[in-house]
Amino acid sequence: MARIQPSFERPDRYFDVNALGTKNILLCAKKHGVRRVVYSASSSAYGDQAVYPLTEKLPLTSQAMHPYGSTKRMGEMLMRDMGTATHGPQTVCLRYFNVFGPRQTTTADGPYATVIGIFLDQLRQKKPLTIVPDGNQRRDFTWIGDVVHANLLAGASKNVGQGEIINIGAGENHSIWDVARLVLGVPKETPTDELVRTHKCAMLPPRKGEVFQTLADRTLAKKLLDWEPAMRFTDGIAELKSLMRL
Repeated sequence: MARIQPSFERPDRYFDVNALGTKNILLCAKKHGVRRVVYSASSSAYGDQAVYPLTEKLPLTSQAMHPYGSTKRMGEMLMRDMGTATHGPQTVCLRYFNVFGPRQTTTADGPYATVIGIFLDQLRQKKPLTIVPDGNQRRDFTWIGDVVHANLLAGASKNVGQGEIINIGAGENHSIWDVARLVLGVPKETPTDELVRTHKCAMLPPRKGEVFQTLADRTLAKKLLDWEPAMRFTDGIAELKSLMRL
């Protein structure tokens, strides 16, 4: 199960799906002779760090800040301990960074959908884009097609299979204001107060469990998987707007 805020409301459900569900998949894979399991991990496992970009060797913070991050960490540990360490399937964990693209969640999926999906839906409905909390936080947005490619490489590569943890991110980040300007199609120099004053954007209070920024070091992904992102962030936004005819 994904999303941070709902995990505060249903930590038991997140544990059942993300931890126990992962255990069940590994047991089933071992029983039926599955060669390798690629785990969809999350950059949320890092918690709030002081050093960026985030490398896989960084010690994790004592608390993941929310049940979602905690249960995704548990999944990583299960991949290692119930995989090759106990004669189970080969395993590899891909820590996704803020995946976006077609079929992403929108306002129809509730208030905790992905920010790009929310913004595009609000633009379509001619509503102000909602900025939480001040728009200065930064995210490493990664195109879904690039994430799919990383999974295919991880499933086939001879360089992995021992429970490795690998960042899958673009290696650059953008502020929420940057995203809003791209979605609105206004110059990147447009002042934030002008966007609020003209009702193109509206401010909302902060949300629990959010870190200030995410930024992946993708050195290991290049080394082990020969993976690099192909889609530029600006091109990804343009493609989504074209698909939605905005």
